[in-house]
Amino acid sequence: MDDKERIEAVLTYSGLNNGAFCQKIGMNAANLSHILSERTRPSLPVFKSIAEAFPELNPGWLFMGVGEMINADSSSSSDAVPSAPSAPAETADPSPLYNRTSEMGMFSALNQQFPPQASQPVHPAAPAINVTDIVTGVVDGLKKPQRKVIEVRIFFDDGTYESFSNR
Repeated sequence: MDDKERIEAVLTYSGLNNGAFCQKIGMNAANLSHILSERTRPSLPVFKSIAEAFPELNPGWLFMGVGEMINADSSSSSDAVPSAPSAPAETADPSPLYNRTSEMGMFSALNQQFPPQASQPVHPAAPAINVTDIVTGVVDGLKKPQRKVIEVRIFFDDGTYESFSNR
């Protein structure tokens, strides 16, 4: 499941329309539209906002698509899709999207699910070829003839455009 599909699943789970969902997570509706149409990919702050707005979601699933969507410990309190969306809670914090405490809890949950592995020492291998030859080959490949602009088009919001050329 890719990032867009996970966001769609959260949107369906929430039972909210796009506008109410965006308001709940503090996101611009146009940004959600761009994500759902795959024009852009969701950023880390978007996922953090979703994780804070829906604490019952499994951070491993939300961020990486690993595991179940809902945390096992919160499934007893909310097994099903909420029947009526509740109004966003008022907070005294002026920046509710960035909460250091919830961020640390989220990453500790990830660390429990994915414990750190013992690292093996890395021994660099001796280069089999001369690095200078590689760099020289790459630089020679970059030497291309100078390009010139032959035409510029400016598109206007009324659907018209103008072309400018040096021909």
